[in-house]
Parts: sequence; C-alpha cells; structure tokens
Amino acid sequence: GAGKTTTALGIMGLVPDPPGEIVGGSVLFEGQNLLRMPEKNLREIRGGKISMIFQDPMTSLNPVMTVGEQIAEVVLLHSKMSKGEARKKAMEMLEQVGIPGGRCDDYPHQFSGGMKQRVMIAIALACSPELLIADEPTTALDVTIQAQVLELMRNLKQEYGTSLILITHDLGVVAKICDKVAVVYA
Repeated sequence: GAGKTTTALGIMGLVPDPPGEIVGGSVLFEGQNLLRMPEKNLREIRGGKISMIFQDPMTSLNPVMTVGEQIAEVVLLHSKMSKGEARKKAMEMLEQVGIPGGRCDDYPHQFSGGMKQRVMIAIALACSPELLIADEPTTALDVTIQAQVLELMRNLKQEYGTSLILITHDLGVVAKICDKVAVVYA
C-alpha cells in the first residue's frame, strides 16, 4: 500500500494506464527522463539496460514456453545474436544462477519455487543490465532458499557491475545487501 512496487513499475514504464497515471516528477537514467521517452525507445532500454525481477516467479514465467526459450527471447530482443547463440547464452545464464544448462528445455512447472526465482534472475541478467530492480525477490521462498538467492544476487551484482534497487520488508536483507536505504511508509 505504500507504493514501492508502483514506484518500480514507474521506473520501468509499466504502470497500467488506466487506472494508473504518472502526473509529475522525473525518472532520470543516463541523463534522460524515462517519463518523457517515447515507448519505442523505452522498450529498447527495458530488459536491456534496466531489468526487473518481479515478486512472484510462479506467475511471471510463461507456462507454455521452456525456460531456455524465455531467456533467449530477451537476448534476441536486445542483441544481434542468432537463435543458436541466444540458446547458448540461455544455457550459460542458467549455469550462472546455479541451474544445469541442460535444463533449458524444461518448462516452469518442472522447477521448484527457488529455481523459478533463479530463472527470473537469469532472464533479468541475460543482457547485463546497468540497473536491476528486484521487487521482493525472496517473498515466496523458504529461509534457506532466500539466503541462496540473495547471495546469488549479491555475487552477480558485483560480477556484472550492476546497480540494484531492492524492494523488501526484511531489514535483515537490507543490512546484508544494501549500500543506501530509503524507507517508503504510509
């Protein structure tokens, strides 16, 4: 209710209109106001330079596409790779997040909740974004898997040099992951 997810969706240009509408302010990225950018240009940035890990991996993944196809789709949209190269990149990204590359032909229902979240992270990082927005990425996971996913995100953030906006209610996670903190309340 405070507007954390809505703020993240605003950065991505994904606030549903109607009913939502951004009536003021600016979102500056690389010196450009994303709110004034044409949708065509915003689409090039979204998923390429700015990626988002949504709250619920169970509903964010397409159930009729393999996870490899879903990762490759993002790569094909934002780079000049062939389908074969994109598939290879998808396998590499799965390996990056601790899933065997051979599982790229599996469907989302064949993965546990923690593995689905790892797939979402692989999709988000596939194009080496400069900004990663993670909206409560560990909410649906048990504590052990939460710790693994957060450690993975922290390592990948350092490896890729990616900035991270992390939306969470968990102050322990904030203490472990974040450099700067903003509290959104009421």
